[in-house]
Amino acid sequence: DADDWIPQLPGPYDGPRLFFPHVPGPATAEGAVARQDLHALPGALDGAGLDPDALNRLLVLAASSDRNSGSIIRALVVHGADPNQLVSSWSWAPGAPKELPLTTAAIGSACNVAALLSAGADPNMRDGRGQSALELALKNQRDDIATLLRAAGAVH
Repeated sequence: DADDWIPQLPGPYDGPRLFFPHVPGPATAEGAVARQDLHALPGALDGAGLDPDALNRLLVLAASSDRNSGSIIRALVVHGADPNQLVSSWSWAPGAPKELPLTTAAIGSACNVAALLSAGADPNMRDGRGQSALELALKNQRDDIATLLRAAGAVH
């Protein structure tokens, strides 16, 4: 099956299961985001009835990809995802720090950072760990991403 590579959660968990658990097949929104399937994503989003938090989690997932997810990011924002919303981590650990799309993108793809900035992401917001996207980009020697963030008004 095409989705066999998607990891399952280890052990029992009683919390929300949005990312990758339980059969994220071809018709689901998270499966479409994970596979970067732009053709399946609109239909999956329209039929899923996702709440804003779920859309924002999908945005963090798309932003964290090291591949160019700009089109996926734009589609999620059009469907209501907020690029400035802190969301529960997909680590499933109780009390895990909240994630921000821009800070997850800051160590991955410059294209994803550009897409988030174009969608209105605040370059100076901090994630649940208190880190800004610029700090993460510099820490990970991503000068290309740091340049984009500074051009958008990020300060260190």
